[in-house]
Amino acid sequence: MALQKLRTMQATAKKSEGFQPKDIIAICLVAFMALALFPLAPKLGRELTVVVIILMVATLCYPAWHLAGWVIGKARWNKRICFAVVMVVVSALHILFGAYVWPPLPYYQSLTAGTREDFMNTLTSQKEPKETLIVSCPASNEEMCAIATNYLEMFQRAGWRTPTGGISRGTYLKSFPGVSISKRPEPGNLDPNDPVHGLWIFQSPSIFTIKSAFRKVDIIPREQGDQNLPSNMISIYFGPPPEPER
Repeated sequence: MALQKLRTMQATAKKSEGFQPKDIIAICLVAFMALALFPLAPKLGRELTVVVIILMVATLCYPAWHLAGWVIGKARWNKRICFAVVMVVVSALHILFGAYVWPPLPYYQSLTAGTREDFMNTLTSQKEPKETLIVSCPASNEEMCAIATNYLEMFQRAGWRTPTGGISRGTYLKSFPGVSISKRPEPGNLDPNDPVHGLWIFQSPSIFTIKSAFRKVDIIPREQGDQNLPSNMISIYFGPPPEPER
C-alpha cells in the first residue's frame, strides 16, 4: 500500500513538471495583453505600460517554472538555475517588446533639463544673422499658448527676436497638429485648394537651425509656405499634439 502510494506521488510529481492547462491559460493571457498594448500603450501612458509589462512577466513565472522542470528532465540541470535562465530570457524579450510599444511623450512634456539645454545650445550655435520669428498658437487653446510661450522664451534667451516680444494668438485657415514652420516661398502663387503641390521654400540657415533644435527634443516640425510673411521672417505654430504613429 505504501509502495503504491509512493509511486502515485512520484507520478504526480513527474506530471507536474510538464506543461499544464493553467500554463496555456497564462500564456494566452500574456499574448492578449501584448496584442492590446499595441494600440493602447500611447493612451495608457508610460506608467501603466510599465505596470502591464511587469504583470506580463509575472504571469509567465508559473509556466516558466514548469518549463524549467521539463528541461531538467532532458538534461542534468538544477531546476532553480534553469528557472532563473528562463526568466532572464523572458524578461529580456519583454524589455524589447516594451521598447517597441513605448509611448512617446507629447511634445509639450518632452522637455527635460538636458533636452532644454540641447535645444538652446543648437539655437545659439548659429553664426549667421538670425531671422525674425513669429511664435503663434490657436487663440482658443490656452494650453498650447502656454507651451508656445515656454519655447518662445528659450528662443529669446538664445538671441532670437520677435516683432512684439510675445506670442501671436489667432485663427488659421488650416490647423495642423504638432509644430509647423512657415516661411515665404520662392516667387509663385500657392493654390489654397491644392494640398498636394506647393512652392519651394529656401532652406536658410535659420530654418536649418530651428529644425535641428526641434529634433533635439524629438519633434519633427512640418514645413509649409506662407505668402503673407515677409521674406526675412519665420513663423512657428504650435498646434495640438499629433497622434503617435505605429
